[in-house]
Amino acid sequence: MQLALLMRAGALAAPMDIVEERTVGPSLGKENIDKGFNSVFYGFIVLAIFMCAYYMLMGLISTIALSVNLLLLVAIFAGGWFRLAVAFLVFVAANQKKYRLKHFLKSFMHA
Repeated sequence: MQLALLMRAGALAAPMDIVEERTVGPSLGKENIDKGFNSVFYGFIVLAIFMCAYYMLMGLISTIALSVNLLLLVAIFAGGWFRLAVAFLVFVAANQKKYRLKHFLKSFMHA
């Protein structure tokens, strides 16, 4: 009980030794973006070749659908409004759960 109170208050003293300290420049982010782009590109090419070879016409149609899906996802992620939309959806989902609980409790009390 006492440990929980100390942890909630943030008063638990814990020793901390700095083992390593680094400064990360902006080039690390660019490298990660380039690696991510290359992995998506090569993975898409391998998957498209496999689907076209194994499923023939349906593989070609699936590859076209997958490329349109990928293009739409990139377009959505490139827009700055996506971060706001995700935050809004989380807000709506959290409040929807509260609303359902309140509605359930009200209907239960009045019944």
